[in-house]
Amino acid sequence: RDKPELRGDGALELATSEADMDFLINKHPLMIYQDVRAWAAFSFNDRSQKWVKTIHESHLSFLLVMYEQRCYWFEVFEVVRRLCLSGVLILFGTGSVVQGVFSLIFCLISIKAYSYWEPLRNPGASW
Repeated sequence: RDKPELRGDGALELATSEADMDFLINKHPLMIYQDVRAWAAFSFNDRSQKWVKTIHESHLSFLLVMYEQRCYWFEVFEVVRRLCLSGVLILFGTGSVVQGVFSLIFCLISIKAYSYWEPLRNPGASW
């Protein structure tokens, strides 16, 4: 078979044969590259239903389905925000004033970014 099959619950079946391993190693990165290239190609230009079709047919659609086309990259911002609020703050010492100040700064920056770009497709999800 050419690629791994989906199980009944929607998860990919584990690669058990050499053909599956070949697909995952050689073709999967190319598919991801093509998806990212396609998103970037019309992220600001296409205002039609093409964006909706692309994000639903893509292998990485779960990353983009929440965001407007103009903010397709916002998942990267969200990951950095989460890393800063969970991983970086431990470097400042638990319960310290510096930790509190930096957490407030990170939160204010993220509030400003969300209110400036309004990236979410569902307007009620921002509040």
